[in-house]
Amino acid sequence: MRTIWKFDAKFGEIFSVSIPGGGTILSFQTQEMKPVLWVEVYPDEKPIIRRFVLFGTGHELGDMNLFYIGTTQIGPFVWHLYEVIEFVGNGFNRKRRNA
Repeated sequence: MRTIWKFDAKFGEIFSVSIPGGGTILSFQTQEMKPVLWVEVYPDEKPIIRRFVLFGTGHELGDMNLFYIGTTQIGPFVWHLYEVIEFVGNGFNRKRRNA
C-alpha cells in the first residue's frame, strides 16, 4: 500500500534519507519555517538511501551530478533542493543504495 511520508531537509551539507521502496518525490515546500520534502512511499518495501543537498540562491553548485527537485522560500532566503545523482556505468542511478 502506498502512503505519503514527510522528511525534513537539512541545511549546510549533503543529507541522506532512507525512503521505503525508493519513493516518488511529490513536493518540496516550507512548513513552520522549515524545509520539508513529501514523498510517496511503499512502507513494506526495503528502504533505499537517497542523498540531497540544499543551495541558497547565488551559492555555487560545484561539480556534483545533481537533479533539481524544487525551490522554497524561508523568510528572506530562497532555497533550492537537489538530489545528488550517482553516475553508474553508462547511465545515472537516481536510486541510491539499500539501507
